[in-house]
Amino acid sequence: MMSTTSETAALQRQILLAGPYGVLGTGVIDAVANNPQWGVTTAARRPAPAYRAQSPPPHISIDLMDREGTKNAFSSLGGVTDLIFAAYVEKPAMAETVEPNASMLKNALDALAAGSVPVQRVVLAGGAKSYGFSLGSSSDVILSTDLSKSSAERPLVSLMRNQEDQ
Repeated sequence: MMSTTSETAALQRQILLAGPYGVLGTGVIDAVANNPQWGVTTAARRPAPAYRAQSPPPHISIDLMDREGTKNAFSSLGGVTDLIFAAYVEKPAMAETVEPNASMLKNALDALAAGSVPVQRVVLAGGAKSYGFSLGSSSDVILSTDLSKSSAERPLVSLMRNQEDQ
């Protein structure tokens, strides 16, 4: 059985949210605002969104494609327990998105490791891009089991596979 101290420590989270602007990112900010034991710092090229009802969380202005800049920016984040990675660079073709998006994740993970940040959990947030929305609209329900096929069985290029390898 967990002690009260262990339970409190397990519930306290300091989240680094890379890519705070989409549906998922703003949902994380809302969830953190409703949980006093959680904290969040956002990281993106643009400033923190100002349209939210609560005051904006601490924000790091960073281009995750810049390896050294990311390392410098994340070096002082010693209290981060969780990385939620929802950052995404859009390109004209899905195949073109793989390299820059995998690089951004690698840069973030390498920067946290270089700063000895004790990250306990990494969440890759795929959203619609993981379900082939880049292929256009669909009137059919897209099931996650449809995505379990190998690359040879489905031609959809998935940046998530490259990110999972990081």
